[in-house]
Amino acid sequence: MINQWVKYYKWRILNPVIQCAVCKIPSTLLVCNHCYAELELNLQPYCNYCAKPGSSICTDCQGQHPCFSHTYCCYTYSTPLNKILHDLKYKRNKSNIWALGYLLNKALSSVKADTDFIVPMPLSNERIKQRGFNHALELLAYYCAQLKHIPVKTNIVSKIIDTPHQSGLNRQERIYQQPLFQVEKNIMGKNILIVDDVITTGNTANNLARVLREAGARRVELCALMRTL
Repeated sequence: MINQWVKYYKWRILNPVIQCAVCKIPSTLLVCNHCYAELELNLQPYCNYCAKPGSSICTDCQGQHPCFSHTYCCYTYSTPLNKILHDLKYKRNKSNIWALGYLLNKALSSVKADTDFIVPMPLSNERIKQRGFNHALELLAYYCAQLKHIPVKTNIVSKIIDTPHQSGLNRQERIYQQPLFQVEKNIMGKNILIVDDVITTGNTANNLARVLREAGARRVELCALMRTL
């Protein structure tokens, strides 16, 4: 966390006036007030489990509760955030990484104080080689730069199988597919927060949460930057 603090504030000292990540107009904010007001928020009420808008529990989660007990998510998967995220993940464009982290931080500010640590959604070694970095970890750079009290840990769990193509599976099959992750450390009795970029069906996060719960985690929650509609 100290390294990210030094990196961020060194950047801000060298760039006291920056461009808004959305409109590119010079600003002292990572996302200017005008552009922030234009973002599509994932407004309450939304499902406490998967953050799907509409009610405190959606029909899918009524039928089968996920293994994570709550989701924090402030924004919908829409322009311009989806394009900025796409450029990060597939074009390796990190120019707006602080801005994305700044927006994610608004959701993280609501996380329960007794959370023991944050786990960025792991990628397989093959995916890391293809992309060059873990985007979920990159999104947490701003959070780490604020020296918050919840540590971010990358050695708790590893992804052992690439996520399969799931479009041909029904929801029940997706929930109970084989474990994609392996727990590497003792997490007995811990309260854990998974952080990812986008929640769509929540299947991968549910798979990870199930593995964490089976390894003894007391509570697993999810925080995502965006929710698809």
